[in-house]
Amino acid sequence: MGHAARLTPKPCDREAPPAPQAAKPEQPDDLNRDMLMSYGTNELGETWEFAQASRTRSIRAGTHIIANNGDFLYALAKSGQGMCALPDFITDAGRASGAVVEVLPHWTLTSLWLTLFYPPYEQLPPVVGTFADYFEAFILAHPNLSNAPHPQI
Repeated sequence: MGHAARLTPKPCDREAPPAPQAAKPEQPDDLNRDMLMSYGTNELGETWEFAQASRTRSIRAGTHIIANNGDFLYALAKSGQGMCALPDFITDAGRASGAVVEVLPHWTLTSLWLTLFYPPYEQLPPVVGTFADYFEAFILAHPNLSNAPHPQI
């Protein structure tokens, strides 16, 4: 089994294709559960934790579609196949162009942690430690990864 280093939380947005005003949900309970896609490998899907002021709400996503690839889920959302919660570095360009819209913008969703995975070592090789340090510094210096320069390695 490998090791993981939790680097930093990244905000998640709920993305869906543009829809008529009347179709936009006002609160988490208004979401069509059949249209919620889940990121991960857990066959039970994700639980989205929403908060607004002192109110909280948990919603189960991914009863129909679960994938471990954010770009795949994003493509499905853009084509109208459902709604997903993805980090802004995947969705910013689509939101800017109008290809997707944020749903429930007045509710916050628990952040996603970016995690660096690496194989187990008796002693961490210096190159792996150096890369992990560099990657963490890069992520912290560029909170909006969609606008970050490509790192030179």
